[in-house]
Amino acid sequence: MHDFVVVGAGSAGSLVAGRLAETGANVLVLEAGGRDTSMLIHMPAGFHKLLVHGRFLFPYETEPQSQLDGRARSLPVGKGLGGSSSLNAMCWVVGQPRDYDAWQAAAGSEAKWSFDDLLPHFRKIEANQLLDNEFHGNSGPVHVSFPPKINPLNAAVVRAFQEAGLPFNADYNGAQQRGVSLVQSNFFDARRYSSAVAFLHPVEKQPNVTVETGALVHRLLFEGDRVVGVEYSQRGQFRHAMADEVIVSAGALNSPRILMLSGVGPEEELRKFGIQVRHKSPDVGNHLQDHDGRR
Repeated sequence: MHDFVVVGAGSAGSLVAGRLAETGANVLVLEAGGRDTSMLIHMPAGFHKLLVHGRFLFPYETEPQSQLDGRARSLPVGKGLGGSSSLNAMCWVVGQPRDYDAWQAAAGSEAKWSFDDLLPHFRKIEANQLLDNEFHGNSGPVHVSFPPKINPLNAAVVRAFQEAGLPFNADYNGAQQRGVSLVQSNFFDARRYSSAVAFLHPVEKQPNVTVETGALVHRLLFEGDRVVGVEYSQRGQFRHAMADEVIVSAGALNSPRILMLSGVGPEEELRKFGIQVRHKSPDVGNHLQDHDGRR
């Protein structure tokens, strides 16, 4: 029996597990992928190869899209400790204040989703190598740096955007996002700082933390209307893990998958696949917007 089961050790799950472990809680982390031991994960230039290595990815695809002449799109999702933060391009982008303020307006006055509410947390996790001000911290676990060298082609592109009328923005993670900038990246000294590196690895050897890899969660376990555990498979065996609280942090695609297999989601969709409806929630599995610009 655990205090918490954290489903998924990706960008959010590693952070949540690490913070809970610091409080002394007994935490079980279940990750479908493997450990982040590959050199390619920790070497910044390795991310190009990671995106074609199947063992680090859930190789999802979209349904055929009418806006793309009926073509399907690849939707790769990170698999392994650190999740997508272990194989992405390491662009550190906090986002613009108006987006968070829109969340606040949608969630209501009691919520704490505004940019001003979240900014202290952003500063707390960041160790920026150049900036320490109202928008950036310099003592957090995630190291953030600017490019050590500027490629002449990149410099020419930055100048070209300015000549076209877009202002230079020295810090797109500052007061405003608009402009052309040099990228800020979550690596330093030739090493990637994934969520697992920053939050999970520092605590995983503590006696109150258990990290299980190769553990694919299939569904939540209920007592009445309360979640009390999860069912997962590992090395060909089905297992149960019980906890006071279960935190589903398996990503934008796998979190709704787990919820829907557990009977939480759109009633019509669940009944179509013979899944008992435990809680009707039409928004589960809907409204995904992919910002990836690749074609």
